[in-house]
Amino acid sequence: MQKASTSAEENEQPASQPPQDLYLLPSYPNPYSAALLSGTNGAIQIAYRLPAQAAVRVDLTNMLGQRVMRLVDRVANAGEHTVAWNGKDERGRTVSAGVYFINLYSGGRVFQQKLTLVK
Repeated sequence: MQKASTSAEENEQPASQPPQDLYLLPSYPNPYSAALLSGTNGAIQIAYRLPAQAAVRVDLTNMLGQRVMRLVDRVANAGEHTVAWNGKDERGRTVSAGVYFINLYSGGRVFQQKLTLVK
């Protein structure tokens, strides 16, 4: 498995106590604006928790279910993880305003969260 391209950056926080369940945490900011993303530090923070080491995949999809960006595809340790998304698709293009979905896949389970991009 490979880490996402430069459009996404992932941080791992070791857990002092392993979390009890797989969980997709609220993304920040949400809703977010294109003006924020056009800045040099503009990024959406997407966080999730793993109860144990596991294969994990995080994809961003549009309303049609089409993948916009694969943010994570790797085996990760137990604990909280954060990935930053800069509002670009897999080809490096800034996405348009609209509704997108974060999809977290691990251990045969899927968690989904809605993101809204406003102008």
